[in-house]
Amino acid sequence: MEKQTFQQGMAYLAAAYAVELSVERAGVYWDQLQNFPDAAFLRAVKSVVGTDERFPMAAKLREAVSAEVRKDEFKHRKIEPPREIDRAKVLSFVQALREKMRPRY
Repeated sequence: MEKQTFQQGMAYLAAAYAVELSVERAGVYWDQLQNFPDAAFLRAVKSVVGTDERFPMAAKLREAVSAEVRKDEFKHRKIEPPREIDRAKVLSFVQALREKMRPRY
């Protein structure tokens, strides 16, 4: 994540909760969140502000950002088109299974 994006998100949180952030506290949050993508971080910040009454702890914010990252990963998965079913092959397979399962006395 870019430092400027981090500062923007933390400023948004500080303004929303009327909290003054110390350099030390901001450093802890940066240490915990710096490896996440910018967009996911900013979306998480906005979602947390919309749901929490208090300034989020670093772990809570990290969890929210992780959830946003998972959403992004889910959106980018490719779904393969359905394949044609070879009915003759399926019937042959079923018949072979029946033969194997038939009791032998």
